[in-house]
Amino acid sequence: MKKLFRLGILLTVILLVGLICFSVSAPEANATTYAQDKAGAIQAANRAIDRIYIPVAFEQAFVEDVANARDLVAHARSKGAVDADFTGLTKLANAENEVNKFAAIQTAQNAIDRIPPIAEITSADRGKITEARRLVDLAMQQYGATVFDICWRYDLLAAAEEAANLAPSETELPATGSIDAAVLFGTLLTGTGMFVGISLHRKYSKTNLNNW
Repeated sequence: MKKLFRLGILLTVILLVGLICFSVSAPEANATTYAQDKAGAIQAANRAIDRIYIPVAFEQAFVEDVANARDLVAHARSKGAVDADFTGLTKLANAENEVNKFAAIQTAQNAIDRIPPIAEITSADRGKITEARRLVDLAMQQYGATVFDICWRYDLLAAAEEAANLAPSETELPATGSIDAAVLFGTLLTGTGMFVGISLHRKYSKTNLNNW
């Protein structure tokens, strides 16, 4: 009885090992067959292109599908395939442009996110703001992104640019001592003017009374 039990365990272990070996070796065998078959490589590339759909917003699955299709096309070319063998190269090119656009939009948004809050912006932040504007322009002019794609961050960038242009640096602000001196000098001039005015008024008032 014990021998049968041990034999059963041994057969189960052998079966599991065989299944594991099969699952590991099967993809390798398929890859080898696929790599040697030009027609199969072309067919696989065309199927991958057909599966691509362009989403409205960024999706990681879309990026992966485009990269997979591009790799399969490159592999088929390495086996002798030409452009005429593929049925959707234009679709693939448009999809790759969308991937680049999504990447450019995300890069621009990240640059805007690195800008400090509007109330805290100083002249030291102008470099970050300039770089964010450059990346936004790149996404819009080169890849066709829109203000809608940049979303609310576009208005935030415009506000940051205005704040950076209006915010004076510390060297542009007058020293406290200069302000105090200007105020004191102005007060002194005002007092002197009032004193002279009152004196002249009294003098001419007495003169007019005497003449009267």
